[in-house]
Amino acid sequence: MNSDRWTPRYPLLVEGVTALGLIVAPFVLPHLDFAPGTVNQILVWGLFGIGFDILFGYTGLLSFGQSAFFGTGGFITAYLLTNDLMSGVVAALVVGTIGAALAGVLVGVIALRRTGIYFAMITVAIAEMFYFVEFSPLSAYTGGENGIPGVPTPEFKLGHFSWHASNGWSLMSFSRPAISSESSSRCASCARRSARS
Repeated sequence: MNSDRWTPRYPLLVEGVTALGLIVAPFVLPHLDFAPGTVNQILVWGLFGIGFDILFGYTGLLSFGQSAFFGTGGFITAYLLTNDLMSGVVAALVVGTIGAALAGVLVGVIALRRTGIYFAMITVAIAEMFYFVEFSPLSAYTGGENGIPGVPTPEFKLGHFSWHASNGWSLMSFSRPAISSESSSRCASCARRSARS
């Protein structure tokens, strides 16, 4: 085996087993008395972890502040839906994503001037500022630590096709893009490591 380049023996084994597990989970877990909300939380935290992996894997920047943008996008989306400012879940998700991206640009102007441990410390400080602002002065809008109650479940309409995610397994259909994203990030990390060697 050439030591300059690392290639896995079975490159898609982990992704394939994970995808199979996610496909089978909605059919098996209810019989084992698992709550669907638990699987949704696992997938949400997995998505959060993939975001961290992409940031650290592609840029090498150790950030502790991506939770601020994750929460800001979620709060914007929930606020729009619960106050009937937008009726479509997909449109509210797009607006929430744009809001989180704008917050990320504003924070990036400050944080990207530093690297290494200084960058990590700035991102921790900014995440704590977001936490304080969203849970104290803006708690009338964000619901504070309790969050925003009454967020409607997603309903996706495409012509005559309609899908209403109300059974608790709503995130299962979004797991495949997350797996392919994780695979791409891991491959890019391996390529950069081999290029440095």
